[in-house]
Amino acid sequence: MESIPRITNDQRIEIYEGIWNKPIKEVAKKYDISDTTLRKSCGLYGTPLLYAGYWAKKNHGKGAEITPLPPIDNHSKAYVTNYHLKFISGLSNYNYDDLLALKPLEILADSSKSLLTQHLQKMSVLVNPDTYHEYIKKQIQEDKNKKLKAEALSKLSKTSYKRRKAVEKKFPTNHDRQLPVYCSKDKMARAYSLLTNLFTVTDRYGLQRTFTAKLSPMPGAPKKSELTISSDS
Repeated sequence: MESIPRITNDQRIEIYEGIWNKPIKEVAKKYDISDTTLRKSCGLYGTPLLYAGYWAKKNHGKGAEITPLPPIDNHSKAYVTNYHLKFISGLSNYNYDDLLALKPLEILADSSKSLLTQHLQKMSVLVNPDTYHEYIKKQIQEDKNKKLKAEALSKLSKTSYKRRKAVEKKFPTNHDRQLPVYCSKDKMARAYSLLTNLFTVTDRYGLQRTFTAKLSPMPGAPKKSELTISSDS
């Protein structure tokens, strides 16, 4: 007895288009299985088979209707993989250099980009400040020190040199630390959690992180900071 193979969604579409355009025995031969196994497989893949009289109508030009391929259901998920993501057409014609030249996500079809965006927007990130990366914790403390120092200095006169020095000493700041995160306050914890994951991975693989501050060309706009990740070699 032939086993039912697991297939990708692209193969599912290929089988569907095949059996609605060619005799099922011819399609089964392509996959080196019997037509009986292919019929059973189509039931598990959620791929509709031809109805009685389809070929007669098609051969006589009577407008035989094609049953649409339905979305993957919970039962079919056990036999079909990669059913969410679809790639751009003609991908098999791309060589290695062509693939490297593509921008991130450019390899995906527009429908898959939209689906991925929707899922990411709904994704929840577990936020626990105690698990933040040490760099993030220092950054948070740095931001607090800057705020407290600014509040304390605003209450002193410019001539109170000793008191101002005492405030500077109480709330030290590291001007070399550059990790500006520009987002709304309610999204800040999420941003720190995502950065924690990124920094943890770079630490694990011994990668270097370099922050480069850049002045914005727009007057009054905040500085921009670029993050570069590289290996030691």
